[in-house]
Order: sequence, then structure tokens, then C-alpha cells
Amino acid sequence: MAEVENEGLQKLKGVLRLSFIYKGINVFLSFLLVRYTIQFAGKEVYGVWATILAFLTWFSVIESGISNSFRNRITAYFSEKKYNAIRVHVSSAYQLLTIVYFSLAIVFVIIISATPFNTLFQSDNVVNTKFALVISVFLYFLYFIFHYLNNVLLATHQAEKTYLFLLIQNVVVLLFLFILEQSELEVSLLLVCLAYTMGPLVSWLGLNIFSYKTFLFKVKPEVLEVLYFQKTGQLFKQLTPSFFIMQFFTLLIYSTDSIIILNYLNGVEVAKYNVSFKYFNIITVLFNLVLVPYWAIFSEAYYKKDHESVKYSIQRLLKNWTVVLVFAIILIIVSPYAYSLWIGEEMDIPISLSILMAVSALLTAWVNIFGYYLKSANLLSIQTKLLSLAGIANIPLSIFLISYFQSAGVILATIVSILPLVIVLPLQYRTSLKTLM
Repeated sequence: MAEVENEGLQKLKGVLRLSFIYKGINVFLSFLLVRYTIQFAGKEVYGVWATILAFLTWFSVIESGISNSFRNRITAYFSEKKYNAIRVHVSSAYQLLTIVYFSLAIVFVIIISATPFNTLFQSDNVVNTKFALVISVFLYFLYFIFHYLNNVLLATHQAEKTYLFLLIQNVVVLLFLFILEQSELEVSLLLVCLAYTMGPLVSWLGLNIFSYKTFLFKVKPEVLEVLYFQKTGQLFKQLTPSFFIMQFFTLLIYSTDSIIILNYLNGVEVAKYNVSFKYFNIITVLFNLVLVPYWAIFSEAYYKKDHESVKYSIQRLLKNWTVVLVFAIILIIVSPYAYSLWIGEEMDIPISLSILMAVSALLTAWVNIFGYYLKSANLLSIQTKLLSLAGIANIPLSIFLISYFQSAGVILATIVSILPLVIVLPLQYRTSLKTLM
């Protein structure tokens, strides 16, 4: 094969080495967080918090849409060392996020305070959720603004730092939980919400200040200058609606499960579902360690019409997927023992749920191989339509199947919904590759 000259591919080995170290620690910390939270607050409170978090995650569609709209341009500018152009995009993104999330926070605080909206997030023994929900919405929306730093790191070939920063965030959340436990305050949903929302906010605020004063100084945003407010209006017109639509329906597919289970079953079943989901999320985490740096690699390669880099990268990702497939089978076999060892108590999670979680994670990884390339190349139309159909079908299908298969029916609905993407996206990739030759 011809030698590839893509800057991202040349840096990839070092990026992956650090990413594996940081993410390995992160997996341990995330497992520790689940166990510690369940022991601290109980299964039912944890289940209600997981449902609130799923709801909050829907609104990351805004941050992700803006991030993905600008990421390919930032990567192109970075490869040409056009730092001022990057600064304009970064400044504009922060301004847009601040305006949108502050406005949304005010709207939702009013809605939650004036309506029974919070009853969607109640369980048998956890009913006073209004104030906890208000605090969570306000603090998490602020966190979304500062989390845009993550996109800047990915676009400038610094994916390993995103895992380091997530590690820092998880450590801070653990510290918050420890402090709250030692305070001898009465255990409540509010305390759990405070730990899980204040922790990320404080972490990413500090990391933004540090990053733009050090290694990202050349692209330091000027979010208060009038010049950038004028540019923001111009760049707003350049936002790609497809990225917002895809992110919205992706979240609709993967983030409505807890709400459906809480309302059709109970909070304990949400806890079981989320423990299983997080366990098999190891598959997604491991695969994303390799996958995430490839967005910038694909973007640069497509920009330069570098056919060999694209083909070589996809082949490497497919080989990695087969390794993850074997690992998923091992995870299924040992899952009953792993759950007990991890949580420290019997969770009674059905083997059918474990198998379906593994299948869902594998199919998601498969879709993401081709989806990442197509997004980086701005080939979005087919993927947008298929994700929209999947998102529309997923909720009614989940409600139908939950009555037959309990919580396993919810993840089965997800699998059925994404099957068209599993088949069509590889075909679109092959068609696209021919245009680069």
C-alpha cells in the first residue's frame, strides 16, 4: 500500500497509547461511581438520577450540532495553520452556546416550577423531584457550554486530552460524593444530582481556563468582543442542520430508554438496565478509543482527496471491530459474576438483557465506523434520513416490546431501529470512496 501522509495518522499511535491509559482509568472510575452511588443512595435513587441524566443528555444535541458543524472547518484550518480563523469559529461557538443554553435553562426552570413536569422523574419511593430537577437542568446546561472545549481538542488532533479531561471530571464527581457522604446530610436525590452536575461544571470551567492559557493559547476565544458577535451571526447561517437532526434522533434512540422503563416498570428496573448498559458500554468505550481520532483524520484526508488514507483507516477500524466482537462474547459469558463483583450485591439481571446489550453495542460500533467517515466528509443526507426513521420508530417499538420482554424489549427495539443503518452506510462508504480515486 502507498505510504500515507495524513498528519493525524502519523500521530495516531501516540494518541492511542495515551488514550488507552486515560480511558482505562476512566472505565474503572465510572464503574466505581455507579457502585458508590448505589451504596450511598440506593438503587431507586440511582435509577431516578439515571433517568434525569438521560433527559439532560437530550440537550447535548445543541452542543454536538454546533461542534460537528464547525469541526471539519476547524480541522481544515488547523492543517493549514490558520489559527485566527479557528479563533473566530471557537469564539462564535461559545457565544452561540451561551445564548442558547441560558435561554433554555430559564425556560425549563419556569416549566418545571409551574407544571407537574417533574412527575415524569418520580418512582415509588422518590417523589419530591422538582427542586432536584431544577438544579440539575441549570447546572448541566452551564456544563454544556464549557464542554465545547472537547470539540476543539478533537478537531486539532488532541483526542487523548479529551480522555484525560474526562478522567479529571470523574475524579471531581467522586470527590463531591465523598464530601457529601462525610457531611452527614440526609441521603437524597438532590445530593446525588448536585454531585453529578457540579462536578462536571467545575471541572470543565477550570479546564477551559487552563487550556486557553497554555497549549490552546493560539486559538483562545474572545467571547465578549463585538467583532465576534458580528461573526457569530454570519457563522450561524453556516451551521449544518443535518448534524442537529442526527444528534437529536441518536439521543432519542439511546436516551429515552430510562424514562420508558421508569414509567412502565420502576426505578429498580432502571438501575438494572443502566448497570447492564454501563457494563457493555465497555465495548463502546474501547472501540471509541480507536475511532474518535479518526474523525479529524477522515476530514483531513477527504479535504485533500487522499483515497489511500481513507481506505487504510477503514480497514484498520474493521479489524479492530472483529477484536471487539470476540471481547463482547467474553463479556456475556462472565457477566453474572461481573455484575455481582462490581456492584457488591445481587442485581438479578436477565441474561437476555446482557446478550441484547452486547449486540446493540457491536452494531453501534459498526455503524459508527462508516458514520464517522460520512460525517467528516459532510455526506449526511442518507444517514440523516435513516437516523430520523430509526428515532421515530424506536419509542413506540420500545413501548410495544416492553410489555412482552420487560426492559430487554427496550434495547431490542433499539437494535431493530438501527438495522437499516447497519446495512446502508457501508454501501454509501464504498460509493463515496470511488469519487476520491
